[in-house]
Amino acid sequence: MKYIYVPLLFLSVLFAGLSCQRAEKSYPSAMQRAISLLSTRPDSALYYLSQLDSQMADEPEETRMYHALLTLRAEDKLYVRQTSDSLIKSIVIYYNKQGDATKQLEAYYMLGRIYRTIGNLPQSLQAFQQAAEISHKCDRPELSGRIYEQMSYLFAYQELYPEAIQAIKASHKIFQKHGDAKGVSISLRNIARIFDRYQQVDSMAYYYRRAYETALTTQDSIVTNLILNEYISAFIDHGVIDKGAALIHKLPQEIKDKNPIALYSQGMICLHAGQADSASMYFRKSLQQKASLYLQRDIYRQLSTLNEKQGEVAQALHYERTCAMLKDSIAAITQTEAIYKIHALYNYQKIKQEKDRLLLQNERQQKLLYLSLLTLLGIGILISWGIRRFKQYKQNVAQQKKELANLRVELEREKETEQKQEHELQKNQTKIEELELLIETARKERDEKTETCQQLQRQISQLEISNRHIRLNMDEKALARQEKELRKQEMRQSAIYLWFHEESHWNHIPESAPQWEELRNLIKDCFPQFIVRLHTLYPKISEMELRTCFLLKLEIPLKAFPKIMNKANASAISNLRTRLYKKLFNKEGTASELDEFIVDL
Repeated sequence: MKYIYVPLLFLSVLFAGLSCQRAEKSYPSAMQRAISLLSTRPDSALYYLSQLDSQMADEPEETRMYHALLTLRAEDKLYVRQTSDSLIKSIVIYYNKQGDATKQLEAYYMLGRIYRTIGNLPQSLQAFQQAAEISHKCDRPELSGRIYEQMSYLFAYQELYPEAIQAIKASHKIFQKHGDAKGVSISLRNIARIFDRYQQVDSMAYYYRRAYETALTTQDSIVTNLILNEYISAFIDHGVIDKGAALIHKLPQEIKDKNPIALYSQGMICLHAGQADSASMYFRKSLQQKASLYLQRDIYRQLSTLNEKQGEVAQALHYERTCAMLKDSIAAITQTEAIYKIHALYNYQKIKQEKDRLLLQNERQQKLLYLSLLTLLGIGILISWGIRRFKQYKQNVAQQKKELANLRVELEREKETEQKQEHELQKNQTKIEELELLIETARKERDEKTETCQQLQRQISQLEISNRHIRLNMDEKALARQEKELRKQEMRQSAIYLWFHEESHWNHIPESAPQWEELRNLIKDCFPQFIVRLHTLYPKISEMELRTCFLLKLEIPLKAFPKIMNKANASAISNLRTRLYKKLFNKEGTASELDEFIVDL
């Protein structure tokens, strides 16, 4: 039903945006200053805009709307994440009626940016397409180029590479026409990325080189070094190490020392040159710079191979296991992202087909029939959506049960294996003592039992090797438990842990308090799988339930929960924990059982 408004919005833009001439507005001086600083100094622009917050209620509606639009644009440039589209939608509706095409263009651009931020890709693409249509009537080349650039990112994310190339070329043409060298270099970089996806190394290298040479003319070191580092990394990823090595010296020393991708590239170059120690050093430095999961996986794989060649089998095995764990995490992320891309692609294709159909139907039928057909179509989409959601819900429930069962089996199997290993260790030790006694006896009868001694010695060696493997496995599990305890100690020493344990802070903490986000980040750092496992067991877990789990993990006394969570009494907290246990395990349980599970997770 929401797509009914697409042609209506389009018509409103056509009638309201006949001219791009902006009337001179008598804005407050601080607001005019913010407008002049928005492109180059968004932090300063946001400061001037915030100075006007208190007096906006007395300003005309147009001033209030433009102030809100400028604030959103400044926050977008400063990477402030928006969580709601309600404000920008009201701004779009206002400028559709008001008729200022330039501000209408800015509003639709921000609508697309916010939809992209909150993950609604079809709506984001639709907003950018609307902005692109409006841009033909306005002389705003810098914004027009960015609109097509954003569209190219959305198409590329959905693997619609022909559409992505078309959008990139449109942005490149605009930037080139108006002499924006920085925009030209970015568009050339984006074309190189598409050829990288197609595995066309020569074309990829050609466009990366052009992007780098164009970036040099801008004298913008950040953009230039970003493109160069990506250029080198692309060669390394495709195994063209010599070409990457020929460019690495052009990177500034600070980037070569601190950027994880640049450090990995240097490690691969050293590895290619046979300098194993230097390669290992660069790989370890890259890990220290918070490398991505994909980069960590590649680094641990290389370190495992290096240690295996150097005869350090235990360390190589440790790195290989770490690499396997990262592969599992990446596989889970990739699977989730693939499903999201499929849905986004499906929605985009449905929207595109629906738009084409509605345009053709609008030419042939009267408005009343047109709206009736759209209504029926909306009902069909709603029913189809409901069916899909129901099927997805059943699949999710089945998957959760399966994962929970697998998790329980895995824990029981691990405990059983550990008990068997301890028993086998004791059994082998007893056998060794018995064999040693037999060897002593056999030595006294050397002439007759020399062969027997040798056989017994071989058995002892085999058992000792078995014991070493068992001890190694047990040591690894002990190290894992020690690591978990160290993470708990690290958590207990953090500032936010101490803050929550101060009784003076136990009175109701607002939901928007920054301490909640600090607590979430602490949990993620100390226990990376904690939130992931909770979502695996119960994907629809609420924010309040998550925060309850955070407080349990933080070892907050139960008597503090009603104050912190703004609950009437302790029984409300107990009921919440009991219900959460049932949601996680799909069976009845007590609040204490939930507490034990959270502490051990």
